[in-house]
Amino acid sequence: MSAYVISIVKIKDRAKFRLYRQLAAPSLIRYNARPIAVVDPHRLLGKDQNDPGAIAGATWPVVFTTVVEFPSLEEAHRWHDSPEYCAAKDFRKQAADVTIAIVDGYDWPLSNLAPPPAPALMAS
Repeated sequence: MSAYVISIVKIKDRAKFRLYRQLAAPSLIRYNARPIAVVDPHRLLGKDQNDPGAIAGATWPVVFTTVVEFPSLEEAHRWHDSPEYCAAKDFRKQAADVTIAIVDGYDWPLSNLAPPPAPALMAS
């Protein structure tokens, strides 16, 4: 079952972050990762600029969220702990503050979301 690496990224140094991405990309390929989403905070619905949690004066891409799919939870952990990615992590730590979660996918059939069938009407 698929697993997902979800990262919340606050860039501190754009040049170093570009270098980090170049260094990390081959490791993603090697561990069969597939980037599937990037959330731009300026596209969030209902984002209130007066929100105390908002970063004052922030402009994209200072803070964003990424989602990367891996074939399995084990493969995601192998990637994260791999020598290839560990070399890139040093640049990431200099370039950005990042919070990462590795989560297991969930195979929930859509039939579980459907409402139950309506009860049969009884003839009077």
